[in-house]
Amino acid sequence: KWCCTTGIHYRETSVVVCCDEDKTSVYCVQHLDWCSSQAASVIMALKRINKEMRDLERDPPGQCSAGPIGTDPFHCQATIMGPEDTPYEGGLFDLRIDFPEDYPFQPPKVWFTTKIYHPNISDRGSICLDILDKNWSPTLSISKVLLTVCALLTDPNPQDPWRADIADLYMRDKEQYENEARIWTQRYASG
Repeated sequence: KWCCTTGIHYRETSVVVCCDEDKTSVYCVQHLDWCSSQAASVIMALKRINKEMRDLERDPPGQCSAGPIGTDPFHCQATIMGPEDTPYEGGLFDLRIDFPEDYPFQPPKVWFTTKIYHPNISDRGSICLDILDKNWSPTLSISKVLLTVCALLTDPNPQDPWRADIADLYMRDKEQYENEARIWTQRYASG
């Protein structure tokens, strides 16, 4: 049986069909009761993610790109080019983006899959960035998140580190920090 709302159809066989002016996309989701707020939330998230991905295709932010992994829009990958005049220059850094089913009301989980030497990025790739946590706002987009991550590469925040040892080195001996970051960039992000 089919249920409809504003150009979006939900079928109990775990398929959501999103129709928009550009194309029709089909996504598999968990079994949901159409009347539940969870189903409505998933559909809202799909519409928002699709819009953001179309916007990224039309007007990609400088130094960044992103797109879904396979056909699942809730799981994306992104690439950031290391900013000029930083120890990350010349590197290509891959990130993973997982959207929650209640996006944009909850932030996406974003982490580096490429190893990087940075005080605000853990050895597992987690990013210490307030907009991915307590300062998230539904008005933010994945494009803005990626630009903020690029800015963090340009201007680390040693006052709010994920890795205290790297933050300490950054504050004590910035030249040594930059040399180590360059070595990691050449070793892990050279493509």
